[in-house]
Order: sequence, then structure tokens, then C-alpha cells
Amino acid sequence: MSFLGNRFIRIYPALAVEVFLSAFLLGAVFTSLDLSLYFADPEFLRYLVNVTGHIHFSLPGVFVNNPDAGTVNIQLWTVPYELECYIAIALLFLFGVVKHRILSVVAAVGCPVFYGIVRYWRHGQDWANFPTTMSGNLLICGFLLGIVIYLYRDRIRWDPYLFIVAAASVLCAYRYTSFGDFLALPGLAYVTVFLGICSPPKLPMLKGADYSYGIFLYGYPIQQALYAMGPLGQTWFLNGLLACALSAVFAAFSWHFVEKPALRLKSVVIAVEDRWIRLRAALLGDAAVEQAIAPGGVVRVD
Repeated sequence: MSFLGNRFIRIYPALAVEVFLSAFLLGAVFTSLDLSLYFADPEFLRYLVNVTGHIHFSLPGVFVNNPDAGTVNIQLWTVPYELECYIAIALLFLFGVVKHRILSVVAAVGCPVFYGIVRYWRHGQDWANFPTTMSGNLLICGFLLGIVIYLYRDRIRWDPYLFIVAAASVLCAYRYTSFGDFLALPGLAYVTVFLGICSPPKLPMLKGADYSYGIFLYGYPIQQALYAMGPLGQTWFLNGLLACALSAVFAAFSWHFVEKPALRLKSVVIAVEDRWIRLRAALLGDAAVEQAIAPGGVVRVD
């Protein structure tokens, strides 16, 4: 319960702010429609539903002349799959994956096999002839593989040379095969966990802050806006350079004024979970559960 609660306060406040800024500010500035028509358009209301994880990419009359015509923030396509990843890990915790980590292996192997069967069933002999682009379902498989590697980190060799080999395997899988989205999964998982475990040193200005989510949220809309502003923003180099700088500014805003304050609600999440555990123990007469709760409200795991 606390895991899902903590994920909610980490993801949704910043997502909601970005969605509303895009709809009410960015869209209002760049729409080709009169504002009265813009705000009354059903497409505007559909865009607001992004805060629930039901993703829509377009706002009425916005960025219609850009190369990615009508797309405000394509980055949000991963959000529904991220939510499924959180549900998956919550279920694994429920089934005791920490004590029985073999469950993570079963899930990580079963998912790509399942999606491969579904892909073959839908497309027959052409199942492997699609562009080597990671699909949403395979993002969940990669997430599960990352869990496996992390849980078995005590048995895995963490070596810079293996990191290079893993990264090279990912590049080769996408470059030389037509089903690289499957073959790249182990390498991607190793590279990701390796970077997380090694904790590369941060720049002094980034210590105590996490701007990654803000850059993810604001980078694409800023690039689209720069392109729509004219020739200066339509040069790829200048567009990328300006977008990086502006995205960092918005990410800093998001972290210091939205994300970091929201994370202070963790104590509330823990308190709610503690009360739920005590209530359940009282209703079921489970003295063992009550005794497992420390005086400070933290559940002891022996």
C-alpha cells in the first residue's frame, strides 16, 4: 500500500502540473483557433484526462504545422505502461518476492514469452518484421528484468567491461536484427541497474535534487514550441541546445515547487498504512500483526 502511495505522490503532482500548463498556457499561446473555440473544443477536455493516465497527445489547433503535427507531448506515451509496472511490482511484493526472489525470474521470463506468443498470434509469420522499436508491453518486461537483476545483485558481477558489452549488445540487437526489441532487453536491464548501483557522482548543483522527471515531462513540448516560433527554433542544433537549457529550468521549477513538496507527504502515506494495518489486526484479532508494529508506526520485518 505504501509503495503505491509513494509512487502516486512521486508521479501525479508533477504530471498534473505539466498537463495543466500545456493545456491552459502553452496551448492557449500556440493554438490557431480563437480562445473561445479552443477552450470549448472537446479535444481540450480530453487532453486534461492525461492526469489519469489515459493519454491524449493533441490540443485543438496546436502545433498543426510542425513536423510532428498536432502532437503536444509524445513523451507521455509511456505513462500507462509505467502504471502497469507499478502494479506488477506491487503484486510481486504481495506474493513475497523479497523472500522468494525466484518469483521475479518467473515473471520476467514469462512476460516476454507471453507477449511473443501474442505477437505471433496476431501477425503470424510477420511477427519479427516490425521496426525494432521497444513496444509498451516490452517496457514492462524490461522493468521486470531490472527487478531480477537488482534482487540477484549479490550474485552478479558488476564490471565496467561487462557494462560496455551489455551496451554494445543493445546496439547490435537493434542494428542487425529485425526483432531487437526482444534481444535488447537483458542488456538494457543490466546497463540500467549498473548505473543505479554504481551511483555516478552528481554535479554539485544537482546534489539533493532530481531533475530527470521534469526534463522528461517538459522537454518535448518545449522543442515543439521552439519549432513553432520560427526559423531559429527549426534548426536542429539550436532547437536541441535551447530545449535542453529551458527544460532544465522547468525541471528545476518542477522539482523545487512541485515534486519535492509532494514527497513530504510520505509520512502521511506511512501513517495511513499504519492505521490500516492496526485496524485490520483489530478486526481480525491478529495479535501477531499488532506486535509486529513498532511504537513509531513502522512495521518490523524479521
